[in-house]
Order: sequence, then structure tokens, then C-alpha cells
Amino acid sequence: MIHPQEKKKKILFVLIMEEKIPAQDFSLKDLPGASKIDVVSRIILSIFPKYTSILEPELQVFFTKSSHILTIRDLIHRKHPYDEIEIAALLKETLIDFYIEQKSINKDSLIFWHTVNDFESYLEKIMKDYPSCYYLHEKGDSINNYLEKMKIDNSSCFILGGRHDISDEHEQIVLAQKVVTINLGEKSYLASTCVTSVIFELEKILPH
Repeated sequence: MIHPQEKKKKILFVLIMEEKIPAQDFSLKDLPGASKIDVVSRIILSIFPKYTSILEPELQVFFTKSSHILTIRDLIHRKHPYDEIEIAALLKETLIDFYIEQKSINKDSLIFWHTVNDFESYLEKIMKDYPSCYYLHEKGDSINNYLEKMKIDNSSCFILGGRHDISDEHEQIVLAQKVVTINLGEKSYLASTCVTSVIFELEKILPH
């Protein structure tokens, strides 16, 4: 187990969705049509399992066509696990608050939305906060070559695309930041599987 004084390792996942922010009244019966919220929901379920005890994960979803950010730091803990529809409903509830009430960002909130100027300035800030940053891509170097560095670093950031690859425009912005491009194997994986694999690899190398 982690020593009480030992801090958890901070892990940020940046999901780049080539979509606009969902409509506030999106249908829970058509999640793919709601800016691919089904993809986002599955990734949330992959990042916040109850058994993760040595990591402090966070997810930021960047909707490139409207420059909106969805931030998820955790889920409300309960006895029964969430499913994809429940996650989507939770996102819809917070989205309505954002659209209608235009609430200011509460950094203590587990889930919130906000707007940024553009992708490049957003990514520059991420790189300042997380100097150890990796871009998940099937043409990258094996993650195995960087596990020792990840073990030492206090925090790490992992950038990945959603249902489809990141656009050439946004990929060039990512690569211009001199991030390390890594892969999780020779196959092409779903984004949710990529997230699960990263957490699994980190759980293996970090002290419990």
C-alpha cells in the first residue's frame, strides 16, 4: 500500500475530439450523434476504476470545432458501478449548467466545462504543467522504452485521439510541442483500450 505521506502520481489524459461541444439537450438514445459522447463516456469509465489507488488521474476532452474543454477529475463514489448511459446523463446535467447558468469554473468540482481561445495556446499551457508528455500513436516508439522515466516522473500527460485520428492540422500542433510519440503495440486500439493499457502499465511499475 502507499505510505500515507507518499503522493499519488498525477496522470493527465488529453482526448482530442474533432467535434463541437454537444447540444445541451442531446438525446441519451443517440450518444454517437451527440458529438461522440459515447466515446467520451467509455473513456471516463476506463480512467476512473475504483481499484486505482496509486494514480491521481484527470481527463480533459478538447472539442476542436468549438474550443471547449470538458474536465473530469473523478466520479461520485457509490456502491454500484456506472454504465455508459449514466455517465452521459451526468455529463448532460453539467452541460446544461454550463449552457444556461454559465457558471464560473469551480476548480473543486469533479466535472466542469469551459472555453479556451485555441488549441495551440491550450496545449502550450498543458506542456508547462506536464513537461513529461506523450502522444499515443501507432507509429510511435514502444511505451516500454519510457516506463522507467514514467516511474521517476511525478506527473505525466498522455494525448490521444477519439473515434478517429487527430486531424493533420492538430497533429502538427501536437508534434511542434516536441512531445514523445509512443505506441502500445502493433495493433490499432480503441481510445478507451489505450487508456486502460496506460493505467495498467503504470500500475505494474509503481510501488503499491
